[in-house]
Amino acid sequence: MRTLAFDTSSNYCAVAVLERDSICGEVCVDVRGQHAETLLPNVQQMLDSTATTLEHVELIAVGLGPGSFTGLRVGLATAHGISLPREIPIVGVSSLSVVAAQVLDTLAPDHRLQDRRLQDRRPQDRRPQDWRPAVVSVTKAYRGEVYAAAYAVSTKSGEPERERVGDVVAGPWHGKPSDFGAWLVGTGPFGTGPFGTGPFGTGPGAPNEPVFIGGDGAELYREEITCGLGDHATSFLWASPIEAPSAGELGRQGRARWANGASGADVASDNANLEPHYVRPSDARRPA
Repeated sequence: MRTLAFDTSSNYCAVAVLERDSICGEVCVDVRGQHAETLLPNVQQMLDSTATTLEHVELIAVGLGPGSFTGLRVGLATAHGISLPREIPIVGVSSLSVVAAQVLDTLAPDHRLQDRRLQDRRPQDRRPQDWRPAVVSVTKAYRGEVYAAAYAVSTKSGEPERERVGDVVAGPWHGKPSDFGAWLVGTGPFGTGPFGTGPFGTGPGAPNEPVFIGGDGAELYREEITCGLGDHATSFLWASPIEAPSAGELGRQGRARWANGASGADVASDNANLEPHYVRPSDARRPA
């Protein structure tokens, strides 16, 4: 099963072709947000380089954002344009979920090794049986703001050493980086937060370790986010810079959702009901 995947939620144009879970080819190019001019040429280049024709494509996975309003519209319109004449199903994937998976790829293996060493050397530090890590993706929302979402981390059956992004436990959220900690931990006016009384907390504002965090917004506003987290900042492990959602990972998540019978607003079996995740209101205003 060949999947064509692309994300246009950021300044980068990310395109990939996959054969089941294997990435046949992938590209991520900084196009300065000029997706209308660059997406189709990048799609064609990727199809050519992987010896794939549109007749080989059985699924289209598209990033739903949040992110650039114009970019999201271009990506979704392109997916519809490719899909309609060939009746190729489309599945939408949250760009925040894709970034969360990239954060895990960066941090989880090192932390597994560290945790195994703790298990071997200091029995008193062993994790409880129901202990689960969490991952938070933070991306730029422009205007000095960020988008964020928190996810559970699950382990794929048969692969005990490979973590996967699980269900979303909070978000998507949009706001100032300085308010991120109040939203996430639940110490401010934004509610209890997933780590206060949710599945990862042992009490108000007390997350279990580790909490993986990353994304271009996390990197850009790390100082403000860290200050907003206060004493909880030591519970967070920061990923190396992630410039944009990976189209390869997007394709994997899209295929998994489709194979598992995903339905609702993120699946367009009739190519009509798929909508971007804008999260915040548009800057555009109708003239008075």
